[in-house]
Amino acid sequence: MKQLLLAGCLVAGLAAPALAQPTRANAPKAVAMSAPLAALFTNYWEEQARLYPLQATAQGDNRYNDQLPNSGTRDFREQQRSLYARYQGQLARIDRRRLGAADQTSYDVFQYEMTTRLAGLKQPTWTMPFTQFSGLPIELAQLGAGTGAQPFKTVQDYDNWLTRVRQFPAWADTAVADFRQGMRTGVVLPKVLVQKMIPQLEALAVADPTQSVFYGPIKQLPASFSAADKQRLIAAYEQAIRTQLVPALGAEAAATVFVKVLVTGKAALYTRQDRDDQARYYLAMGTDSLRELRQYRVPQVVEDRTVYEEKSPFRTVLANAFRDCLAVQPLLPRLALTASA
Repeated sequence: MKQLLLAGCLVAGLAAPALAQPTRANAPKAVAMSAPLAALFTNYWEEQARLYPLQATAQGDNRYNDQLPNSGTRDFREQQRSLYARYQGQLARIDRRRLGAADQTSYDVFQYEMTTRLAGLKQPTWTMPFTQFSGLPIELAQLGAGTGAQPFKTVQDYDNWLTRVRQFPAWADTAVADFRQGMRTGVVLPKVLVQKMIPQLEALAVADPTQSVFYGPIKQLPASFSAADKQRLIAAYEQAIRTQLVPALGAEAAATVFVKVLVTGKAALYTRQDRDDQARYYLAMGTDSLRELRQYRVPQVVEDRTVYEEKSPFRTVLANAFRDCLAVQPLLPRLALTASA
């Protein structure tokens, strides 16, 4: 809620001058951002671009188009924690009271962002590396199709993508290990979600490279490329699809892990906020879901609806809908706290 309100205030502030149309004489003078705050934001932008090269690519920063971090590792999470904690500390050393109104808003937004991200790292969401809605496999397909943020204009652009793709198997191996850890600790996705993820991966792991979404850039090779470059890139892309992408997206990931997750997957996933403000994960399993939901005092509306489900001809449809809703419930306690802040 706070994010929405802050965004609304910023939009209103930007729109106000256009609506009022002040004359040159009475127009307010532009106020420069505080130098320490501006330096902090600039430095943070540079560091987060290096840590999140995919995000940098999406934002038009092409310096890291050949990089793909192994974001599921403990080392990467430590890098995230270090980045957010360090900039949270640097921000605290800037006296907010001495800032102008606009800078105070920027200060508050950044402070909230660092606090929220640090809190998020306390949750074991890394044991669920991606879902049917988001995650690297989906993002990689969007970038590698040749129509997204990843540029494919020069030979170097094409080579950058090849270098990035060659780092994907390491990420996939880590994702496999993370999913398995989730199975051991009981933090897994609901079955209804996993059932949707498997065909998504299968669609990306087609055997014929020329039919792959990742072959898109080759279908639009610039005419200005030399014949030698074209021949080399065609061979390299077909090899990357066959030996890097298909194995990582196909047999190992879908057959080995997701089938097991599907077998052990629970009917629902939800959280309860404990006294120490840590969201604990609880799972409702199989036919005992109603009893376990009641045991952990899920809101009455869910209990009543679940009771209705047992006698309704639409039981499966509604049950799946509730499972999808419960899958995102780890966010709800945090949102509730934000709204009351």
